[in-house]
Amino acid sequence: MVGTALVILLVAIYIVMNAACVGFFARSPHHRLKVVSHVVVPVLGIAAFVPAWCAGAGIKIAGVSWITPLPAPLSYMGPAVAVWIVIGVIYMVYLYLRDPHRVTDVGLIHIDESPAETVAHR
Repeated sequence: MVGTALVILLVAIYIVMNAACVGFFARSPHHRLKVVSHVVVPVLGIAAFVPAWCAGAGIKIAGVSWITPLPAPLSYMGPAVAVWIVIGVIYMVYLYLRDPHRVTDVGLIHIDESPAETVAHR
């Protein structure tokens, strides 16, 4: 059951990240939009991952015979994951309304310090 939930979550993350890639490079003033790298490849990624996500979640797609509904209790994981995602989004909105910098600071976690800042902290 945990594996099914992880597949549903991780494949959904890949789909969202492909869509975010298109949006990021389309709006970025610092990068020139390269149609193949920044649009075609992410759209192909989305097209490849949607059937994989449906297969992992056991969601039947019309005309696709290799995706079958999951048996119970695995079939409960799709709604369970959806509930966790909704709870996470509600909590994120709550945090953003209460203390916006806590949410925006998460984006700074993996930013490396410059060498001058590293020396200054020693």
